[in-house]
Amino acid sequence: MLTLAKDGKSDYVIVISAEATQPAIKAAEQLQYWLEQMTDVKLPIVIEDEDDIPAGKSGIISVGRTALLQKEIPSAATEDLGNDGWGIAGQESKLFLWGGKNRGIVNAVFALLEEDLGCRWY
Repeated sequence: MLTLAKDGKSDYVIVISAEATQPAIKAAEQLQYWLEQMTDVKLPIVIEDEDDIPAGKSGIISVGRTALLQKEIPSAATEDLGNDGWGIAGQESKLFLWGGKNRGIVNAVFALLEEDLGCRWY
């Protein structure tokens, strides 16, 4: 089990690729916003290969088809998910969210929020 935030603090950052698509950027921003609403902790969004991971941050939430996804789960990085398909996987202190060409990554983020974290919209 991953603890994304506790007592107003988090060891996690949200990582996106330097070549992130607009849906991946939007998905990362939505994830950041809704996690902050749920935990009162705003996770930083960092760009892979450009930004250093801030001090004290050991957990990573990879959003989209990042180099880290390609390295850690190569089959997922090359998987054809169509336009709206998505995937979620966890490894140690890393959480990976990826998706198809259109809304797939957004679907992955909202599936995590709804199905795994219990977030609801009424």
